[in-house]
Amino acid sequence: MQAAGHTETLLPETLDMLKDLGHDLEIFQIYETTFVENGQMGNELMDIFVEIITFWTQAIHFLRRNKYGTTASKAWPQVHKKFEESSKRIKKRCQQIKEKVEALILVQPRRPADLLKELDRLGLLSPSGNLASGLENQLIFPCDNIPFTPNPHFSGRREELGCIRSHFGDILTSTSFCSFALYGAGGIGKTQTALSFAHEQVSKGISAVLWLNCETGLSIAQSFYEVADMLQLEGISEDVNTNQNRFLVLKWLRKTSIKWLMIMDNVEDLQIIRNAWPVASIGAVLVTSRNSIVSIDPAAAGLEIRVFQEDSGAKLLAKLIGRTTYSEEEKLSAHQLSARLGGLPLALVIMANQIRLRGRSITEFLQLYEKHSRQLNKVTRGIEPYYNFSLESCWQTAFDFITPDARKLMEVISHVAPDHIPEALFKQTNLPDEFSFCEDDWAFSEALEQLLSTGLIRQDPTSKMFYVHRLIQEEFRNYIGRERRQASFVSTSRLLNLAFPKLVNGLSMRPFWPQCKLYCAHVLILCARYEEERFEPKVEDEFNAFLELSTSIGWYLMECGAWEEELELMRTALWLCKDKDGLIYANLANSLGEMECERGHIEEAHKYMDKSLEIRRRLLPPDHEEVANGLNNYANIIFQNLDTGDCEAALEMYLECIEINMKCPPSHSNRFLHVPHTNISRLLRITKDYAGSIKHAELSRMYSVKFLGHGNHFDGLADYHVGNAYFDQGLFDDAERHWERGLSAFTRESETHPTTLAAKLKLSCIALTRGQYETAIYDLRKLLLIAQLNEPSKGDKGETARVMRKLAYAYELSGDEVQSASLKKEAETMRKEIQGARFDALPDEDLSYAMMSFHAFW
Repeated sequence: MQAAGHTETLLPETLDMLKDLGHDLEIFQIYETTFVENGQMGNELMDIFVEIITFWTQAIHFLRRNKYGTTASKAWPQVHKKFEESSKRIKKRCQQIKEKVEALILVQPRRPADLLKELDRLGLLSPSGNLASGLENQLIFPCDNIPFTPNPHFSGRREELGCIRSHFGDILTSTSFCSFALYGAGGIGKTQTALSFAHEQVSKGISAVLWLNCETGLSIAQSFYEVADMLQLEGISEDVNTNQNRFLVLKWLRKTSIKWLMIMDNVEDLQIIRNAWPVASIGAVLVTSRNSIVSIDPAAAGLEIRVFQEDSGAKLLAKLIGRTTYSEEEKLSAHQLSARLGGLPLALVIMANQIRLRGRSITEFLQLYEKHSRQLNKVTRGIEPYYNFSLESCWQTAFDFITPDARKLMEVISHVAPDHIPEALFKQTNLPDEFSFCEDDWAFSEALEQLLSTGLIRQDPTSKMFYVHRLIQEEFRNYIGRERRQASFVSTSRLLNLAFPKLVNGLSMRPFWPQCKLYCAHVLILCARYEEERFEPKVEDEFNAFLELSTSIGWYLMECGAWEEELELMRTALWLCKDKDGLIYANLANSLGEMECERGHIEEAHKYMDKSLEIRRRLLPPDHEEVANGLNNYANIIFQNLDTGDCEAALEMYLECIEINMKCPPSHSNRFLHVPHTNISRLLRITKDYAGSIKHAELSRMYSVKFLGHGNHFDGLADYHVGNAYFDQGLFDDAERHWERGLSAFTRESETHPTTLAAKLKLSCIALTRGQYETAIYDLRKLLLIAQLNEPSKGDKGETARVMRKLAYAYELSGDEVQSASLKKEAETMRKEIQGARFDALPDEDLSYAMMSFHAFW
C-alpha cells in the first residue's frame, strides 16, 4: 500500500487486489487452532506463504519502478495477470486446506471445552437445547447463587481486593472477557475474598453472579444445574451427572449481552475447570485454588493470598471478639496470638470464637494456648511454605471445647462433602444408638449450636444445609486419630445408608433420583476418605453398611450414566468386600457388570456377572426376584455379544425372568416387567421377528407407564424399538414418528445421554433415505461432537466410531468421496482397536458398529 500510494493511479487497483486476497486468507483465522495443534499442516501453509511473498515482492518492485501514470498504466495489465494466476493457485490451495482441516477436526481428539464450543456454534438438534426466554426476560435479573451472605467480620484484604478491581476494571461497562485467580494455602481466605468481591459486584448492580463449587466433577455439575435453573434456561437436565447443564450455561455465557461474574471456587483438579471454562466475549471469571498454576492456566493472571501481617491479624482478632475496648496488655497479647497463629485467617476466626465463648481475656486465652502448644510441640502439616510454627494448638483448643454429642456430629461432617450437608441426615428414624441424642430436639440443637457458635460449621437456615471449611475437616480428622476415623467412617456409612434410597431386586431408582442426588456427593467423598486410609475391618460385618450403600448408589450412577464415578466407587467396594461368595458381593458385581455391559465392554461384564449369577442361584431360591434380575442382566451380556446361538440363549433367560416375576406380587412385577420386555423387543428385531418386537415393546410401555407414568425413559425406549422395527421393514414415516416421540422422552432427561444420541442417529438415517444429505451431514457432525464428549465416561471410542461411520456414508452419498474415505478409515481403526480379533469376522455394516454400544441403543 505504501508503494502504491506513491504512484499516481494504482492505489485503487492495489486495494482491490488486497481485498480479494484477504477474503481467501480468512481461512487462517477460522482454523487457527487446528494449524497450531497439527504440525502436518505446516507444509500446506508454507506453500501459500511462498506464493504470497513472491507475488507481493514482484508487485512492490513494479510499483516502485513505475510511479507515473502513463508507464504504470501500460505495464499494469501484466501485473494483474500475474495476480490472477497467483490468486487462482492460492484459492485452490486454500480449498484443499479447508477440506483437510475439516477432516482433522472430525477425527482428532479435542478437549471437552472445545467440543462444547463447537456444539454451541452448530447448535443442538432439539428445541430443548435452545435458550429459553430467560435470555430476553429481564425480570429474572439481577440474580445470583452466592452460597453465603456477606461476612460482616471480613476485613484486612483491602490491597488484595484493590488488585482484583484493578485487573477487572468496571465489569458493568467492560466490553471484553477477563479472568483472574486467587491462590494460596487452605484457610488463607481465598473464598472469603472472592465472596467479598462477589457481593461488592451485586451491590454495584451486576446482572448475574454465578458461583461454581469446583472441588470435584460432581460438585461442579451440581453447580451448573443450579445456575441453569436460576437462569431459567430451557432444556435443564434433572440428572446432574450429564454434560447438558454445563453446555446450556456455557452457551448462555457465550451468547448473552448481560454483564456477569463467575466465581470458580475451590479448584483442585485443573482439568475440571479447563473443561468448563467460558468461551465468551464479555464477562469475568474469578478462580480460587490452592494451586498457583491457575494464575497462568486457564486464568489470565493471578494473586497469591498470603497470611495476615501481625498487626492486621491482631485487628481482625479484636473485631471478631467484638468488645468495644481492650487494654494495652490485651492489644499486645492479640499481636502475640496473631503471630503464634501465623496470621492464618481461619485460625484467627476459630480462636476469636473460643475467646468469646469462654469469656476470657485475650491474655488469659494466650496463656491457655501456650500451655497446649508446649504439650503438643508438633510441626505444621502440609503448609510449611507459609508457616514455621505449629497450628496444632489452635485446632486442639477448639476441638477440646466441644461436647461428646457435638463431636459425634463433627465426626460425620468431617467425612462427607464440605458443602450441602443436609440436616435431615441426622433427623432420620431408626438412628444408630450413638446418634440417639439427635432424636431429642433439645439435645440436638445444643450440640449443633456448639459447632455453629465456635465457627466450625455454618448453616443455611432456609435450606437446612450445613457447610464446613475443608481445612477444618482435615484438621478434625487428624485430631481424632486413626481409630476414631475408622469408627467415624462406619458411623457415617450407617447414616448415609439409612438416608439413601434402597435398590430392591433390580427395580429402577428413577422415582428416587432427587433423593439420590441429595446424598450422592457425600457417598463419593466418603469413598475417597476410605481410600486415604484403607482400614482393615475389626469385626466381620463392620463395613456392611458401606457395601449395601455402594450397591444402591452404584445402580443409581449406572442409570444416570455417571460411569466414571461408579467405577471409582465399585473398585473400592469390591476391594473392601472380603466375602467374595456372599450376596453382598453378588449385588455389587451385578451393578458393575450391568454398567460394563452398557458401556459395551463384554469381557469386563462377564467377569462380574458370571460370579454374581452363580452366587444368587446357589444361595437363593430358584424363583427369587434377585435370581430373575440376575437372569435378565446376564442375558443382556450374551445378547450384546451376538455370537452364534446367543440370541436363543438370551431369549430363554429373558422368558425365565418374566416367568419368575409373574409369580411375584403385582407390587413387584408391575415395577419390573418393563425391563425384560424391552430387552426381548430388541432381540426379536435382530432376529427379524418384527411383529414380536413391536408386541414386546408395547408390553414394556404398558408396565413402565404403570410404574413411572407417561413419557418416562422406558416409554421412550418402547418408541425407539418400535421405530427400529418399522425402519427395517422400509416403513420410514412410521419409524420417524416413533423415533421423534422417543427422542422427546430422552431429551427431557439429557441432551447428551447415549439414548438421546442413538435416537438422533436414527433420525439422520431417515434424512439419508430421503436424499437430504446436507441435513444428515449437519446433524451427524453435531452427534459426532456429543459422542466425543462422552468418550471419557464410556471408556472407549465406540460411539464415536459408530457416528463417524454413518457420517462417512452420508458424505459418500453426497458425492464427497475424499471426505468419506478419510472418515471411514478412521472409524474402522477405532472399531478394530475395540473389537480386536472379531473385527475381521464382522462385516462393515451398521450392526457391527452398534455392537460397541449397549443393545438398548442399537
